[in-house]
Amino acid sequence: RDALDGTLVADVVSPSGDLAFENQRAVTQTYLDVNGATALSLADAALDLRLSNLADTFQYELSAVTPGAPLPASTTTSNTAAGLTGFGEIVWSLADLGSETEKTFIYKVTQAGSAPGVTNDPDSATGKTFQVTISADPEGRITQTTDPTGLLFMFQNTYSAAPARLTVEAEKALHGRTQRAQEFEFELEAVATHQTARNNADGTVVFADPITFATPGNQAAILEEVPGADPAITYDTKTTAINVSARDNLKGQIALETDVGPEQLTFNNTLVTAPGPNPPAPNPDGPLPFTGGKTSTAMLALICLLLLAGSAAIRWASRPKPVP
Repeated sequence: RDALDGTLVADVVSPSGDLAFENQRAVTQTYLDVNGATALSLADAALDLRLSNLADTFQYELSAVTPGAPLPASTTTSNTAAGLTGFGEIVWSLADLGSETEKTFIYKVTQAGSAPGVTNDPDSATGKTFQVTISADPEGRITQTTDPTGLLFMFQNTYSAAPARLTVEAEKALHGRTQRAQEFEFELEAVATHQTARNNADGTVVFADPITFATPGNQAAILEEVPGADPAITYDTKTTAINVSARDNLKGQIALETDVGPEQLTFNNTLVTAPGPNPPAPNPDGPLPFTGGKTSTAMLALICLLLLAGSAAIRWASRPKPVP
């Protein structure tokens, strides 16, 4: 108002009651999405095995290492086809700090589950840990920092296939007589192996040392019979090439395929037929008189009769003469 003396005067008008100001600390919150991942490394980088083949195979559990630390609504989850793992949000408020202006909360994530050929991260059972530090400024605003930053945990699983072993077996057939055990010898030649085996009495031939296939690929083995020294036997001289294809079946095992069948693995030996007695040499002077059979018997009977007649005649001639 105008004081009429060349000045302005301000009058303070207060509402009814006392005018008081009360400062309150603002209540704020901070949020964190708990996300991690699982990676799958391959012993053979050329394999077409991805986590997309293993979705929901592995299970994860989140727990608080720091007593009283807040947790998300769900503390269990599984991996996605992309290998990601999420538990949802954890929410912190000023109440979680208590009387402190800064506090660190430690959490742990464990992994379970299995897949053929997959070895889980060595820390799966003991767990991966991460920590979240919550801070409050004087105005009551709270902030967070994490260690590590970004993905809060990472499990590194590894895939590999178990080796396959091929036991080579063959069949021996002997035509003309029964074969004897250990009578025939066979030879097998392949990468990093050279071995021999002999037949059993039933004709089976089994090589004692299997051929090992540790990685995918193709390999050939050569199977032959070692020729024997028995001149009465004709030995099978064929050479059998056994082509083996080894592949990873993506289920933790090397699988084998071969291109040979029973015919290629059967070796046939034959006993040579023994010759009969030699026929008599022909007589250059013509055929000899026939001396056998019924004609010879009749001739002998005639001779006997002649001898008897002669004997009777001699006895008649030598009888005593009567005296006249």
